[in-house]
Amino acid sequence: MELLEFLRLVGRYRTTIALMCASAALTALALTYVLTERYSASALVLVRPQEEMRLVGSGSDKETLDFPLPQVVPFEAMTRTFGEVIRSAAVVEPVVLRLGLDQPTVETVWWKRLKTWTKNRLSDAWALLKYGRIEEQDPTEAAVETVQNFLTVEPTKDTYVFEIAYLGTDPGVAAAVVNAAAEVFVEYNWQLYRAEKSKGREFVGEQLTESEAALARAREPLRMFKERNQSVLLERELAAKVEALANRRAELGRTDADIASATARLAELRRSLRPAPSVVMTAEIQDQITEQLLATEAELRGLQAKRESLAGSIEASGAELGSLPPEQLEHSRLLADVKVAESTHEFVKKSYDEARIREAESVPEIRVVSPAIAPVYPERPIKILYVGTAFGMALAVGIALAIVLEYLDQTLRTTDDAERALGLPLLATIPPLEP
Repeated sequence: MELLEFLRLVGRYRTTIALMCASAALTALALTYVLTERYSASALVLVRPQEEMRLVGSGSDKETLDFPLPQVVPFEAMTRTFGEVIRSAAVVEPVVLRLGLDQPTVETVWWKRLKTWTKNRLSDAWALLKYGRIEEQDPTEAAVETVQNFLTVEPTKDTYVFEIAYLGTDPGVAAAVVNAAAEVFVEYNWQLYRAEKSKGREFVGEQLTESEAALARAREPLRMFKERNQSVLLERELAAKVEALANRRAELGRTDADIASATARLAELRRSLRPAPSVVMTAEIQDQITEQLLATEAELRGLQAKRESLAGSIEASGAELGSLPPEQLEHSRLLADVKVAESTHEFVKKSYDEARIREAESVPEIRVVSPAIAPVYPERPIKILYVGTAFGMALAVGIALAIVLEYLDQTLRTTDDAERALGLPLLATIPPLEP
């Protein structure tokens, strides 16, 4: 169809098309006044992954909510974690109770009361169709479910800032829900953090008590031995060998712990190279993980070589000290036991001091950077969007209807139509006669 002919076609049906566009636009405009307005309020929350202070060992572990950040797509993992926690009943239910969202509201406008009644009846009818019966739902549970449906958590790309947003029917309530959710989440995270750190400190405290008792038990036989055998003294060189043997035994224990840690990290890195199908891994991230994997494997080989060297040295020193007289051999054994107990006690004491420092930290991991304010205009419905969409759809439908009607109409309106229909050339035309 040529453009000129298309324009003539639209011109012939212009009244129909105009009426369809006008009626659709007016209907959409009226619909925007009937639909419930939704106001969007949001708050920015800063999440600072903590790097724990270590008095023992080296390295740093980035953590969030006491969970280590994975090697692959940490932002996605943080987003899912925070989103699920904030939208969980543990956070949403205190928000509902704090704001009284579970209390019934009385509408003063008659048509709003009618709309609420109609919505409730439709919900009951749908429940009856699905389950065959209608159960009375707890108001608190219903309010929690409503808040969960309209509460969202979105990250700001490549940052540790998250946006908590809520879409509500009242602008003030929307802002209050967002601010309350942020506050409850910060409190919940802080309580969880303190509870975990307290448990860790108590556990290490028990180990410290046990290590102190073990040290006392190791020192008592040595004291009694010295009282019984006051003349049995080790030479300075032999005492140094005994002390070196005890230090190597303690070092062997720490090396075994480092080997276990490196083995666990190596297994995690290997799992990271085989992510889930829903996780998209870029070549850059894959190269970083591969580099870390190779470095960890080299570290593990070094630790294993160190362990073999320590084990051989301990065996050689034990064989050398085994040729001593019984009294001196017993004395060296008791000294070695005391040295190992002292080394273990020192390690546990440092761990206990580290746990106390973590428990005493007063800076929360999560902070509200920008609280929500009540919006002035609703997020939806946007009147121009509804009207424009309805107008465009009506225009497209009107033109399509005009083309269909034109195709079905066999009336000859022009000389060209007559020539095409009859297949004969036009000889003359009779002009219209004036009355």
